[in-house]
Amino acid sequence: SEDSRHNHLCTRCLKVCNSAAHLASHKQQCLAFKPVAVKMPDDERAVVGFRKFAACLMHPLVIYADFESVLIPLDQHAGSDVSAELQVHYPAAWMAVVVCEVPFRNSRPVQYEDGTIKHVQYVRRSGPDAHITFMRWLQRIEDSLVPWLWGEYKKDLQHLTSIEQESHDNAHVCMYCNRALHTDDPSDPKVRDHSHLTGLYRGAAHRSCNLEAGKVEMSSSWRKVPVLFHNLRGYDAHLIM
Repeated sequence: SEDSRHNHLCTRCLKVCNSAAHLASHKQQCLAFKPVAVKMPDDERAVVGFRKFAACLMHPLVIYADFESVLIPLDQHAGSDVSAELQVHYPAAWMAVVVCEVPFRNSRPVQYEDGTIKHVQYVRRSGPDAHITFMRWLQRIEDSLVPWLWGEYKKDLQHLTSIEQESHDNAHVCMYCNRALHTDDPSDPKVRDHSHLTGLYRGAAHRSCNLEAGKVEMSSSWRKVPVLFHNLRGYDAHLIM
């Protein structure tokens, strides 16, 4: 190093010290441990491959929610000389939007800009103890909608439209790992990836990537329904907990 203050290297653990005295003091502790050894990965682990298949899949059921509160003035102000509590935020209403890949009770289809169709239900509640009614509603979703939804899985691939077939024939890159597709590779050929919930074609993929994506859809972690809030940690969570 050109900086003379940081050229005192411990050859046991590769720590850089800023002085000879610092190095001598460090070695007293370093000698109590084994030296650091550089170990390179073996041939099987030398290459890092794509693994995050769940990040490439749209979750089949998502809930978006938000709370509205009223401010109740406090009769007696609490706090310190710097800040004082003047009001209490009390949850008065909430709204939730349930978005699902397949139709369910009281849902209606909505077409997005990319042409995909989702089935949506809007739920609104207001009144005292809104945070309690929200948690009870979530419990009903978990008890009824979630078991029914995962009972709909394992559907076969539906017949491709002419546009989907043309898109599949012209695909040269895997929709998951972004590597080249080879139709003449018997070990990992190009296959038609589809949703096991709707049976609809999703895109072209390697057979190995298709199998890994299927494992994600059938995993227990995929049955956890995301409930998304704007600023949950900063506000809404304080109303629920």
